[in-house]
Amino acid sequence: MKKLFADAKIAPPTDGMTWNEVFALAQSLKSGKDKDAVYGFSFNTYGGGVSFYDAQNAYGGSSKMRIFDAAGEKMTVHTKAWADAWSKPIQLYKDKVIPRQEDMQPTASMASGDGSFAYNLYQGNGFIGGKIAMTVGSYYMVNDLINYNNNVSKMKDAKALDWDVVTAPQVEGGDVSGLYLSNLASINAKSANPDDAWAFIKHLNSEDVAKFKARSQGELSVRQKFIKPKDGANYHIEAFTNVKAYSGDLNEADQQLYLERPNLNLVSELGGYLFQEAADGKKTIDEALAEWDRKGNELLQKIKQNPKGDLSAELQEYRDAAQSGMKNILRAAAGEAVAE
Repeated sequence: MKKLFADAKIAPPTDGMTWNEVFALAQSLKSGKDKDAVYGFSFNTYGGGVSFYDAQNAYGGSSKMRIFDAAGEKMTVHTKAWADAWSKPIQLYKDKVIPRQEDMQPTASMASGDGSFAYNLYQGNGFIGGKIAMTVGSYYMVNDLINYNNNVSKMKDAKALDWDVVTAPQVEGGDVSGLYLSNLASINAKSANPDDAWAFIKHLNSEDVAKFKARSQGELSVRQKFIKPKDGANYHIEAFTNVKAYSGDLNEADQQLYLERPNLNLVSELGGYLFQEAADGKKTIDEALAEWDRKGNELLQKIKQNPKGDLSAELQEYRDAAQSGMKNILRAAAGEAVAE
């Protein structure tokens, strides 16, 4: 949000920044408190908070931040690399550079609960509401921003936004995650009509279809000539295409391991609960990682013996604690006292 940077007399972000540079910039933008608070950054536009997956993706995704070894038998998380990946996002969350969930909830409640003005599609969106200086969003978010400005006169007390985009933050090493391909077509090897199928795929990938699909509200064309700003808007659309993308996803061997042992997903789920406990100050980062390492190793052995059976009871204690924490967030957002 350009206005927040101008008000703070701070230069806005630029292409090619790393996550650590974005986090440092976010710290300089935080100001005010309560209803006048301005937050430097958010991983999402609706709500607030920070998650295990946010931290993991900021530091390279599952391909670079391994949870366990290639055999799926030993945890690899009680390390300095994992501690570093957790420490910065958690500290920003504790310092309210990143808003908490309850910080954003009152905005949504006031927008429709007090009867002063009608519901609008963007209530609770901290970025559009001018509460968050920077956020990470998909190409579809451009459509939201343009639509908002086109309809701002219809919304009481709403103000037009001065916004722009830069490249997504890079992991250390210079690559950007977040590339997704959709609507891919393939032909069954046993197709009775392969020639017709090939003709259809050729049509799907033709220039005529690409020109039509370039009007899409949420996706970029693979043809550079059709990648243009929408509806006459002026923004840095090259930010979506002038980066070197990488996949933070699992390699083929790891994907096969997860197919053979789907219960391995429980280990990531466990990490999510312990990350949140560290973020909420219930455990230190080292304590949380140590518990993930210990409990995770126990889980890995049980999963090896029972790769597809019901092991959900292993995490019930953590699920119950997380559910209780969410109830407290909702109570706090509603202005109720919450006992610790």
